[in-house]
Amino acid sequence: MLAVRSSALNEDGSVLTLAGQFDTILGINNISGLWQGIHKVWHSVENKNARWYLKHFNFRQKKSKMAVIVQDMLQADYAGVIFTKHPVLSDQNEIFVEITQGVGDKLVSRAD
Repeated sequence: MLAVRSSALNEDGSVLTLAGQFDTILGINNISGLWQGIHKVWHSVENKNARWYLKHFNFRQKKSKMAVIVQDMLQADYAGVIFTKHPVLSDQNEIFVEITQGVGDKLVSRAD
């Protein structure tokens, strides 16, 4: 089983992050699904959520460039992220952990 993920050049920066703004396709198990997933993720750089986010935070890069990553997908019982600084209150030096059941898509996906 495969996962297709975004890797935009401006996805993670020191000022803003676009994590969760681009598409991720999970659980692909055939070649036609793989090509569809690559196409969808690659074009998600132009989606309305990413464009709104960039405009809202006055990010002035005219065109974002997108690479696509294809990875083996593991079936996880739990997944999570860990921050060594609070992701919102960056002046606080505290470890911040988020965990969810499953493969972790609930942590990084945007709500449409």
